[in-house]
Order: sequence, then C-alpha cells, then structure tokens
Amino acid sequence: MKIRQWFCENRRQVIAGTLMVVCIVVVLGLPYNIVSRLGVITILLCVFIFAAYNLNKRWWMPLVAFPVIVLLLLYSFGIDMIVSQIVYDSPFQISTESDVQVVPGGEVLSLSVAIEKESGQVVQQRNVTVCFYMPEDGPCVVGAHSLDLKPGDTYGISPVSETRVSENCHTARVLADSQYGVALLGPKCPDPNREELLLARADEVKVGEEAVIRTFAKGDIPVNVLGFAMVGDDHFLVVRCIDGKAKVGPGMSGSPIIQDDRIVGFLHSVSRYLKGPKLVMTRPAVEVYGGLKEYLGR
Repeated sequence: MKIRQWFCENRRQVIAGTLMVVCIVVVLGLPYNIVSRLGVITILLCVFIFAAYNLNKRWWMPLVAFPVIVLLLLYSFGIDMIVSQIVYDSPFQISTESDVQVVPGGEVLSLSVAIEKESGQVVQQRNVTVCFYMPEDGPCVVGAHSLDLKPGDTYGISPVSETRVSENCHTARVLADSQYGVALLGPKCPDPNREELLLARADEVKVGEEAVIRTFAKGDIPVNVLGFAMVGDDHFLVVRCIDGKAKVGPGMSGSPIIQDDRIVGFLHSVSRYLKGPKLVMTRPAVEVYGGLKEYLGR
C-alpha cells in the first residue's frame, strides 16, 4: 500500500524519470541507421528535455538536460553523424592515371631527423610506413602526407624490429616532400619476390565492400570502405575499421589499403571518437602516385 501511495503522490516524477531512462536506453542501445530515421533524434531530444522539466518543474532543468542528451548522442553516434554528412559514394575527382603497377609497401621506416631546439640540435626518430616501391629498384613513397623534410637531404634509417628495410640500405635521400607523401631514394623492398599490384582509380573503388590495411608489423586489418570526402581542398577515401579494438595509430601513415588485389588508397590519418570503430582517412592511391610521379622515374 505504501508503494502504491508513493507512486500516486509522485506519479509525474516517476513517469518523467522513466521517459528519460527510455531515451537514454534508445540512444545507447539502438544503431544509428534506426535512430536517425524519421527525425527520431529530434523526438528523443524533445521528450528528454520535456521529461527533465516535469521531473521537478524547475526552469533550469531543460538547460541541464539538453547538453546531457547531446553529449550522449555524440558519444553513441559521433562517427555515424559525421559520415552521413561528409561521405559520398562517388569520388569528387578522378585521376587520368591508369594501369600503374607498383610493389605494395607496409614496412615501417624509422628516419633519424635532426631537430633544432633552444638547447641545440636533437636527433629524433620519426616512424613512417612505406606506401609503395617502384619496380626495378626505383624510389619509394612513404607517409601519404608531408613530413616537412627538405628535398636533397639524406637521412639515416634506424632498425625497426618489425621490418627488414634497413638491412639493405641505411640512408634515404629525399627526392620530394608534398601533401601526398615523401619520395625517397634508397630504401628497397625487403622481399624481392613480392608481387606488383595495380593502383585503382577512384571510380574503380568498390564502396560498401571490405578491404584491408596492409601492415607487416600487425598483419592485415579489415576495414569497410565508406566512400569519398572532401576536407578543405583534400580528397579522401574514408574507411572504417571493422574491429573497434584494431590498433591503428602513429607510424602507420602510408599503409596501403588493398581491395580485390588492387591498391585503393594509403593511410593518411585516423579520427578517434569515444565509442565505435576508428574512422580512417586515406589518400586515393592514384592521386598519391600522380602527385609524386615526376620524381618516381616514369
């Protein structure tokens, strides 16, 4: 009887609290492709804020409830919200390069780079992954982004436990440093029998299907190809790690993305969110080649 009496006396607060709990469960429990339909997110916001006000009829309750539900939405659906707004199935630009074959990379290089500081010159190790090697002992491309290295300079290559690149070469000369990566002369593929692969044009990429990030330190990392995005003036192929616990991070820039025995892109950067798989921005493969073509001997 006491419980029933309490419920009758606090009916409004109980209903309001229950509605707030239901909204939280929906946000944390349902996938974005369901919650985003028919303005469900807008309904959740309105119900949560209305219920918060009815909890104790204080004017400031909606002001507290609004950022709480927004933070929950970003926590649960941050990646999906961004993808739905910036990623498209079709590329924004298509390179004219075709039938380009290269030797895929995936090895980590550790470059010894001298940095000027107030205390003097300090040598730092900068780890970066090889995008690809040109056939017949040509140059290689690393990073898929600028490393702020000076063309013409020579840098030492230190041994890395997961790679054998430094066994056949201990220095690398910079041919070019651009937004598409760094062309180096010196490092050679440690596997002379590694098969060459074609670079896929952007319009040949199969959006919605799986691919892998090729690394020789951590093995192949499965990803889903989401589509293309423009960030400022930069054109990216966006992929998402299938395994939310996949370790993709520093030193892996340049790792080739392979789909159906073609290289579709090279890892550029990783976007991290509180929840969900990692979102990986990659440079379309042919664009990396085209941006550095004049330094690659073809």
